[in-house]
Amino acid sequence: MTGPVASAAGHVALDKPEGRRWRWQMVVPAAVVAVYLLTGLVGESVAPYSATDFNTGPPLAPPSETHLFGTDGFGRDVFSRVLVGARTILLLSLSATLLGVGAGCALGLVSGYRGGAVDETVMRLVDVLLALPGLLLAMLILTSLGPSSLNLVLAIGFVFITWSPVATAIFVAPGPNNSVPVSR
Repeated sequence: MTGPVASAAGHVALDKPEGRRWRWQMVVPAAVVAVYLLTGLVGESVAPYSATDFNTGPPLAPPSETHLFGTDGFGRDVFSRVLVGARTILLLSLSATLLGVGAGCALGLVSGYRGGAVDETVMRLVDVLLALPGLLLAMLILTSLGPSSLNLVLAIGFVFITWSPVATAIFVAPGPNNSVPVSR
């Protein structure tokens, strides 16, 4: 038997094969994330070549023993550039996500607390943002502001403001607590 088993109390418990598969479904992605985080932390110190030096190899060389990912058009080692760039990508993605989710949740909490016209206005503005493709909107904002790391974080953070309905739903959803009268 490899499926869910219902107990007398109505709880569904997973027997061994299902539970074991679930653990592997979590271990493999966690290992990939851990390797990427480790690469971001120590990538610059273990890079075999400088990420910015030109002519560490022939231009556009295929992968080989000396250049694991090959070289780019300027002869720079692509593997070294990936190792060094991982830290920057991690910092930019983490800061953009924290900015967007933080601002979206704060906006959603204020919207849920105030209610009425404020809630309706915020939700309709978020609906407009959700109607636009996120990547296209971020590229439009980045093109308008100019190319820089700060503008990239702001553009992606602005796209993630669409988390505000989630915070509003969490704030508004509980309503009256029906568990107390039922327990009496």
